[in-house]
Amino acid sequence: MALNDRFLLEKINGKAKSYKITSIDTMTGYMDGVEDKGYLIINVEQDAFNPETDNDELMIADYVPKEAPPAAAGRCEIVYPGKPTLTVGGSAKTFTANFYSDSGDIIVLPDGAAPRWDIVLADEGLRDKFVVQIFPDTYSIKIRASNDYSLADARLRLCVAVDGTEYSAYVDLAVKAGW
Repeated sequence: MALNDRFLLEKINGKAKSYKITSIDTMTGYMDGVEDKGYLIINVEQDAFNPETDNDELMIADYVPKEAPPAAAGRCEIVYPGKPTLTVGGSAKTFTANFYSDSGDIIVLPDGAAPRWDIVLADEGLRDKFVVQIFPDTYSIKIRASNDYSLADARLRLCVAVDGTEYSAYVDLAVKAGW
């Protein structure tokens, strides 16, 4: 969540209303000295509904449907919620590797095969400013950008591969300042 992010919050008389974040009170995000505990105050203003990019059926602003690429042998894809961004000091984002058969069905890797995740940074000095957790059973990784504004506008490439197979994919991520 960042300034100027848009979302659909409600329907009035059957019409979706869109809103834009104008400010976020970050001081309320801490409770009892614990960073992950508390609440935020988010100020919004009503924004114009855009019928070309806002999906009122799904209640998602700036919705861009992903088109599934044609099935190919050994195809791998990294899926994630929202945009390919991380937010400085924000919540961890989960990325999951999906593996597909020749017919396009999602498959489970054979025993002993596991995805290998790698993060490529233009500035390797920033590596310790990211919190990373890998979940082999779900082929997932969680990445969180620490609350260090030197990460703002950083770029990284998240790669996944399965050794000894043709499965590999990557996604380019941007780090946003947030609030």
